[in-house]
Parts: sequence; structure tokens; C-alpha cells
Amino acid sequence: MRLFRYLDAFGALQTIEHSRLRVGRLDRLNDPFEFMPAITGLKEEAHDLAESQMRKFVAHISQNAGVICFSANAREPVLWSHYGDHHRGIVLEFSVTDDSEKCMKMEYSDQRPTLDANLMFGPDNEGHAKPVLKELTRRKSGGWAYEKEYRLYENLAECEITGGHYYRPFDKPALRRVILGWRSDVESSYVNRALSKAGFAHCLVTRAKAVSGTYLIDYDMSDPFSDEGFTKVGDD
Repeated sequence: MRLFRYLDAFGALQTIEHSRLRVGRLDRLNDPFEFMPAITGLKEEAHDLAESQMRKFVAHISQNAGVICFSANAREPVLWSHYGDHHRGIVLEFSVTDDSEKCMKMEYSDQRPTLDANLMFGPDNEGHAKPVLKELTRRKSGGWAYEKEYRLYENLAECEITGGHYYRPFDKPALRRVILGWRSDVESSYVNRALSKAGFAHCLVTRAKAVSGTYLIDYDMSDPFSDEGFTKVGDD
């Protein structure tokens, strides 16, 4: 499937030049509810302690696991504003694995996955906690639904490291299109040269534009290539 990665211009050009995707840290994502379940069965005075312990749990798993985020939508102006440097950035279109266990489609709900404190300390605590923890990997508040997000979770021990960050290399055929923001100062000629130098001769370059009469963003979606035979991010 085709998915999109929103970046500022520098981050996008670095992604192209080094053929790698930056891996986000779970405890640094912009949603404070990430991996934070609701907990029932507690006395009122115990809720603050429970939340503190859950935040320590998120910090712990963040030492070992990271995430690469994509969107199914390259036409949403709010995404361009929030993650594409106010339309000055660049969106990269990738061919990504169709395996739903590797690339998870996020679900949106106002109900948080819930742990029952009475069951957490019972004989089947693992049987109770595991499904809830799995839900947490693919559940966000309904307010984030506009993102149409997909995620690849990464083992940090298997990632490249440099400059205090973690990266996942990708095979060059997985990058299919570069969409320059309609406010971007980056020239198409520069991007084409960068792509050619980095070995992305197959990659298409286009520029986004504001659609007259609507609030959508548009770009040239034509593509002479199919995904058949192309390497996908997440298939390895």
C-alpha cells in the first residue's frame, strides 16, 4: 500500500540522502495518552500513583521500542500544517508492507483500553493485561482521526544510530514520490538532483497546491509504476 511521511524540508532531504527513516521514541510522541491505559478497581487516592507507574512503564518500553509513523492521506491541510512545517515541508510517499501485524492501522475511540487492578494482581494477570497492551499499540483518541495513521514498530537494538537518534534504512525502490509543500522554498530541480545522486532515479517529484473552492491540498497523483516487484518498507 502507499503511505505518506510528513517532514520538514531538512528532515525529508536527510531521509533521501541517507536512505533511512528516523524512528520516533514512544515516550516523546506528541500525545500524552500514548500507551496509557485507563485503570479501574482502584481507590481514589491510588490513581495518581498508578498513573506515575504507567508513565515509568512507557519510559521503560521506550528504551527498547520505537515507531515510524505514516498517514494514508497526503491532502489534509491540517497534517501539512502540523507535521509538514506549515506547508513549507515535504511529504514522501512510500510503498509500505500490507501486513497488518507489521504496519498497524491506528484505531480511534474516546474510550481508552482499560486495565482492571483487581485482575492485574490475580492468577490470570498476564491473560488480562496482554490484550489491553496490544490494544494500546493501535488505539488513539478520536480527536486524532484526521491523521489516518499507520505505524511500524521498531526494535531499537536493530536500528542504526547517529546524532542521538535511531534510524531504519529502507530499500531505494520503496520511495515512490516526493511532494513539495506549496509554500516550500525547495526547488524541484534540487530534489531531482538529490534523488539522482542517492539512487532514486525512479522517484516522481511534484508540488502540492491549494485547491480552489475547497480546503484540500492537491498534487499530481499520476504514477506510471505499479508496486509489483518493488520492495516495500516493513517487508523485511
